Amino acid sequence: KQEGLMIPHPQRETPVSPQDTVPLQWSQATKIGFRLAFSYFLLYIGPGAVGSLGSYRTVAEVEGSLWSKIWHPIVPWVGQHILQVSGNFAEVPNGSGDQLYDYVLIFCMFITAILITAIWTGIDRKRPNYQQLYLWLRVFMRLVVAWAMLGYGIKKLLGAQFPAPDLVRL
Repeated sequence: KQEGLMIPHPQRETPVSPQDTVPLQWSQATKIGFRLAFSYFLLYIGPGAVGSLGSYRTVAEVEGSLWSKIWHPIVPWVGQHILQVSGNFAEVPNGSGDQLYDYVLIFCMFITAILITAIWTGIDRKRPNYQQLYLWLRVFMRLVVAWAMLGYGIKKLLGAQFPAPDLVRL
C-alpha cells in the first residue's frame, strides 16, 4: 500500500426517503415575486418587446394589431390623468422603445402585472412552488434573448442598422 495514494471505493446508493421526494416549499414572498416577474415578462414580451414592433411591421400593421387596440386607449389616458404627464403619446414605430408612449406603456404593464399577481395569488394559494413553470420560463427567456441578439447581429452584418454614410454626410 502506497502512502498518499487514494483509491476511490464504490459507495452504495442511499435509498430515497419519502422526505426527499417532497417538493420544495417556496415562501409566500417567493411565490408572489415569481408570479409578478412571470406576469410582467409575458406582458412585456407580448407580441414583441416594447419598442420593437416598428422594427418588423409598418405603422398600419402596428395600429391594427390586437395588442395596440388594447393599449392605445389606455396608455394616453394613464399618462395624462394618473401620471400627469403631457406630451405626444403617439406610438412611433422606431424600434428603440425610448419614447413617452413606451415609458407609460411599461408603467401600465407593471400595474397590470401587479393585478394579475393579486388575482393569481387569490386563486392559487395551496401550490407549494412553481418549480416546473420557473424552468419553462427560464428556457423561454433564454430563447427570447437569443432571438434578440441574433436579430441585432444579423442587422449589423447586413448593414441595416449601421448603413454606410451617404455622400452629403461624408
